[in-house]
Order: sequence, then C-alpha cells, then structure tokens
Amino acid sequence: MRDPRVESWLDLNSGTSTPESLSRMSSMRIQTVEQSAVDLEQATEKLRTVADSPLSDGSTTNLNPYEEMSRIPPMPMARAAGLAITLMGAAFLNTLSVQAMVIAMPSIGEQLHMPPERYQWIITSYSLTFGCFLLLWGKVGDIYGKRMVFLLGGVWVALTSLATAFSPTEIAFDVLRALSGLGAAANVPAAIGILGTSIPPGKVKNYSFAIYAAGAPLGAISGTLIGGLLTQYASWKWIFYLVAIVSAVITVAAYFIIPRSKKAANPDPTARKMTLDWFGALLITTSLILLIFTLSQGSTGHKGWEKPYIPSLVLVFVILFMIFVGWEWWLENKTEREPLMRMSIWCHTGFTMSMIVTGFFWASFNNYMVYATFFYQDFLGLSPINTTLRFLPTGIAGFLITGVSGYLLSRVSGQYILMVGVICTTLSSVLMAAPIPPETTYWAYGLPAMVLAVVGADTVYPCLSLYTTSSMPLKDQALTGGIFNTVGQVGGVVGVGGCCAG
Repeated sequence: MRDPRVESWLDLNSGTSTPESLSRMSSMRIQTVEQSAVDLEQATEKLRTVADSPLSDGSTTNLNPYEEMSRIPPMPMARAAGLAITLMGAAFLNTLSVQAMVIAMPSIGEQLHMPPERYQWIITSYSLTFGCFLLLWGKVGDIYGKRMVFLLGGVWVALTSLATAFSPTEIAFDVLRALSGLGAAANVPAAIGILGTSIPPGKVKNYSFAIYAAGAPLGAISGTLIGGLLTQYASWKWIFYLVAIVSAVITVAAYFIIPRSKKAANPDPTARKMTLDWFGALLITTSLILLIFTLSQGSTGHKGWEKPYIPSLVLVFVILFMIFVGWEWWLENKTEREPLMRMSIWCHTGFTMSMIVTGFFWASFNNYMVYATFFYQDFLGLSPINTTLRFLPTGIAGFLITGVSGYLLSRVSGQYILMVGVICTTLSSVLMAAPIPPETTYWAYGLPAMVLAVVGADTVYPCLSLYTTSSMPLKDQALTGGIFNTVGQVGGVVGVGGCCAG
C-alpha cells in the first residue's frame, strides 16, 4: 500500500489529479506547517531554558559577563547615585583613616610613649589586616551575601574605631587598628560587588562607578586635611571619633539603600557548589601577611632591608604563594569544588594588564601622598595646618572631576581616559621630583602637582574598576573587588618600600 503523500505527488505530476487528491495534499501541507511551528517553539523554549538556567548563586549559563549584566533590571539615576555615594563611604573612610595617621603619627607616638622606630606600626597595623583579608572577604560576600558583609564591616569599623580613641597603650592601639582593618577589608570588596550586580551596563553605571571611585582619592585628601586640623586644634582621638560616627551613618544608610539579593528558585544541579576554599584562603592570607609585613619592615629605618629575617620571610612568601597557585589550579581543573580564585582569569590579557596598571598606579599615587606630606612637614618644616592648606586644592579638583569622569565614560573610550589619567599622575610626581628650592612659591610646583595627582586618580580609578568588574561574571563581583584592591594595596606598599630601599 502506497503512502498517501506519494499518491498525491504522482497524481499531481501525471496531470491526473482529482479534487480528492488536491484536498488531501493541502491538508497534509497544513499539518506539516503546524508541526514545524510546534517544533520551532519547543526548540526555542529549550534554548531559553538553558540560557535562563540559574547557577547556585543565581547567575546564568552560556552568557558572557556583559550579556549577564545586561539582564540586571535598570535602576533610576537618583537611586543609583544614592547607592554609589553610600558605598563610596567605604573607600573614603579606608583611605582617610590611613592618610590622617600620617599627619597624626608624631602626636600619637608621643602621647602613647612609642619609640620613633615603631611609629610605622601606627599605619602598618591597619594596612596589614586590610590588605591581607580583601580576597577572603570578597569570596565570603559572593557566597553568603554582599549586603550582609558590607553591613557587618561597617558596624565593626565603627566599634573598633571608637575603641581605638580610648587606647591606653601602644599595644592596645596597634591591636585595635588591626581589628579595624578587618572591617574595612569586608566593606570595600562588598561595595564594588554590590555596584557590579545592582546596575546594568550603561550611563547610570558609568556615573555610579565614577562616584564610587572618587572615594579613595578624596579620602586621602580629606585624611590630610582632617588629620592636620584635628591634630593641631583638638586631639588625634577626634579622628577616630569622626571615623566611628561616619561609619555608623554609612551603615544605617546602607541598610535602607542597598537592595536585597534574590536567591535562585531552581539552582542548576550541574553547577559547582559555592563553598569557601578555606585552605586556599589560609595560604593566600598568610602569603600576603608575610609580603606586606616584609615590605613594611624593609622600608623602615636606615638599613631596613639588611635585617637578617627579611630574606627568610621573602622565601617563605614565595613558597606559600606557589603552593596557593598550584592548589587553586588543581581545584579549578581537576575537581568540582569552587576555588577561592580561578587561575584562568589571569589568562584574560585585558584583565591581567588592568591589574598591572592598578599596581603601578597605586605605587605612584601612594608614594606621592606620603612624600608630599614629608616634603611640606619635614623638608619645609611646615605645621600640620599649613601642610593641610597645601592639600586643599586637591579636594576641590577631585570633587569637580568626579562628574566629568562619569560624563566622559559614556562618550569617550575608556582607553583614552585611562591614558590621560596615567599621564596626569606621572606629571604630578615629576613636578615634585624636581629640585625645588625652599623659597619657591607653592603656586609654581605644589599646586599644579596636587591638581594633576587627583585628576589622574579620579580618572584612572573608575576606568580600572569598571573594566575589571565588567570582565568577570556576576557571581564573582565581590571577589573581583577584592583582587582589584589587593593589587592596589600591594602596589602601594611595594612603591613606598622600593623608594625607601633606594
């Protein structure tokens, strides 16, 4: 018995087709079209299901980071600005508390009866814990919630800063400053992660990152201003009172402004389980402690790098760091466990180059801020308040350039903005490196250098932070912030240590 479709085809081509065969053939064509439509709809639904399949943290598969971020619901400009300003407080307070200590260091050391050779621990105790725990807190934020980590960090900074103001001894001061650094290490990567996962790519996100990026350089400038004013006219204790108050205000504002994260309703069972790699965290944290401690110790005193334990600590750091790299590679490629940091991200040329630029930039900017302070206080012999006045124009320039950076990021390639910022930062250091006679007016070298430094910082920082977060998936945004700030922290310490060694 022949297939009805074959019969219809034969009738049609032989010229003997009947009304019945034509009707049968028309009906079969309609059925074929309907079946094709059903098949197409089912195939489309399967593709949509795969694309929308959430991972254990709510991110999606088969999407590059930009496409993944494009699915974030839009946020009004006013709310995004409020969110960015609130989160900016984390970066602002972090650099403010460090730079204010540079000005207040002699007063603190004298009141707590510290020997001059241990003055550096006023700054190092905080920087050590801050720089070493950024990666760990970044991963904790990605796994357990960035909002929760930011709020806990804010409360911790407020409490430890308040306690620091009542420190009766040198040891108590150093311990409390170290504990305060732990809170700041939780705040900063969580803030970057929140911005990266709350606002989709576009003009609003560019302005938001420009606002946030202004926090670090403005904090450094404000730290110099506030440190000088409070040290000369009140007491160094008021620096910590102020930090505690501002941190408490930021935490309360963050509680109401930061959006709550939504958990995935149907996690993908094939995705890696998001768990914390404790062994990797121990390795990298210990490595960073050894590195930053070694650089800090080597940069103090006339023969800091000749101390006998320095080479041994460097060797231990290298060994632990190599073990960390091997362990993370093994977790990523040989197991189903989630590593603390995927080694494959460093194969991304753009990401690696941006981290190199970040390290060199902070080495330059941090050196500039430290040695500009020494130049005015030690070389010219100016009082803290007169030194503060020399830094005042940078605060004004930084405030103005923040809006310009957000505007330019939406209209000009970030590469050009980054190049201009790096050139400005370089020129600021070149001006201060020139042989300046003591009687030279501030307007000839000092003012242009100050303005160029903050213009460079407020253009370089948003470009780098925006690029690094945009190149990583949503589930790693806080970790990305941790990597970004760790590289900057290490770069700053290496820069100062290298200059002291020279």
